[in-house]
Amino acid sequence: MKIMLIGSADLSGKRIGGQYEKTRLIHNFLEKEENIDLYFCNMLKVGKGLGLFWNIAKNYMKNDCIIAVTSTRGTKVITELLYWLSKLKKKIIVYLIVGNQQNLLKSFSEKKLKIIHKVYFEVPIMQEELKNKLDVGFFSNCKDITHTRLPREYEKPIKICYYSEISYRKGFDRIVRALDIVNEKGTEYILDVYGYFADDEREMRKYFDGRKFLNFKGVIQREKSHEILSKYFFMVFPSRHKLEGVPGAVVDAFEAGLPVMCSDVGFLPNVVKNQETGYIVDSEKGIIDFLKYAKENQDMIDRLRAACRKEADKYDIKKSIKELHEDIINMCDISSKEKVCR
Repeated sequence: MKIMLIGSADLSGKRIGGQYEKTRLIHNFLEKEENIDLYFCNMLKVGKGLGLFWNIAKNYMKNDCIIAVTSTRGTKVITELLYWLSKLKKKIIVYLIVGNQQNLLKSFSEKKLKIIHKVYFEVPIMQEELKNKLDVGFFSNCKDITHTRLPREYEKPIKICYYSEISYRKGFDRIVRALDIVNEKGTEYILDVYGYFADDEREMRKYFDGRKFLNFKGVIQREKSHEILSKYFFMVFPSRHKLEGVPGAVVDAFEAGLPVMCSDVGFLPNVVKNQETGYIVDSEKGIIDFLKYAKENQDMIDRLRAACRKEADKYDIKKSIKELHEDIINMCDISSKEKVCR
């Protein structure tokens, strides 16, 4: 079976980001699967303009199945191209959606939706709104899960971490302001910051000036994330991004047995179970209240660690890729039988 995978990935693993990591893992696992001849249309290399269009059009006819791992913009652009190519010859077309794209998919015409054989969402609840229009499935923002159980050191000040792009979109400024208040009479928390500067670097670095409780630690490579994160008390993810699906950083935290304090946006409340694998807050005041609560209830927060590790197993790509492979084979078999019948 010949498959064309469309997505963005740094196959060396040096460039981080949810879509890059997810596409890289899917690429690596499909490449190892028996009976699959894989062609990878890497948007990171071919670009997102005419080069991308030409690459997809040139290889469309050569493959039996098209798998697109796309964010909102990619889904919109690639669907337009695949719609016109499908008029020449129909192919099995599958989408593995990154983030929250229900509104975009609902805006597509019936004709465009008909070319898509199946759409896999990152959170089961995402399927509900579109199950009457599309064949929908579940394919999480998955990882090659490896559990590491390192004891957390009880120390004062309490060490917590931020692990995401450093931006206003991800709420970096919110956690800094909250810590300013909680640490006002003495340093109760130290925040280690892991990530890259997605917003203006000079502007974001100003947040570190004069704040001894704030430490910039750079980027964590995926293979070291569970070992590094497991040493912290909990992770903060105060995002204000309304299209949050299943952030890879949250899955990494679960893998490390690290509870997550996150905001009530997008599908985060469906990913982080309140008081089971973390805590949901709905405002900046909520962040402050939680920090004060956690300081006085460390044992209670620590009890969540086992549940986090168990939750991480749901995102193991070894299981997800096997189910995807079986689905694609079934879709191709059905398509072949339909052609024979005609």
